[in-house]
Amino acid sequence: MFLLLFLLLALVIFFRLYKSFGKVQYSNFSDFVKMKPATETVNADTNPSDENNVLTSKTTKIKNIYPDFVPEVFTKQSEQIFDEVFNAFASSQHQILKSKLSENLYEQFATQIQKREENNLRQELSISHKNTKVKDVKILTSTIEITVTFLVEQISAMIDINGNSSDNPNKLPRTVCHTWVFSSNITEKQNWVVIKTSAKEI
Repeated sequence: MFLLLFLLLALVIFFRLYKSFGKVQYSNFSDFVKMKPATETVNADTNPSDENNVLTSKTTKIKNIYPDFVPEVFTKQSEQIFDEVFNAFASSQHQILKSKLSENLYEQFATQIQKREENNLRQELSISHKNTKVKDVKILTSTIEITVTFLVEQISAMIDINGNSSDNPNKLPRTVCHTWVFSSNITEKQNWVVIKTSAKEI
């Protein structure tokens, strides 16, 4: 009799445990899913060769508008413009910035220069290019926009009148991916100007 009661009790405990399997409750979602820093993802339906084909196709369309357009030459020119803009920004050369940037973007750069000068600061900057790529091409009604990424190692520091830096005192290098959008007016056949910039530290 005692053995029978023991078996019944064991069966009751077993079934209660069985029903609870897979039903662990968490106080919040992050307790269940371990959050990781955001990273860029690649669409599973897209591979590098597909991307190259798209760029090649659009490059052909650009050549119909600008017969002398060569992707490799444009990439080198964009890298040169990148250096010229950063050097002009560091040395407050407004005329160069006006010639390379859209009006709206120039105003943003000029505002930063003004703030720097009001605080008696100067910018020290050195850049070493690691990789430059054309990432996207958009052919719009009146303009062409080409997005280029610049992977660089840069040393940037704001220097006060005493020669000290508060933002980078040891002048340590950083690896940064800059994304710039170059635009040209199709009708006017104007030179390429930068209309957007963004940066992400790697």
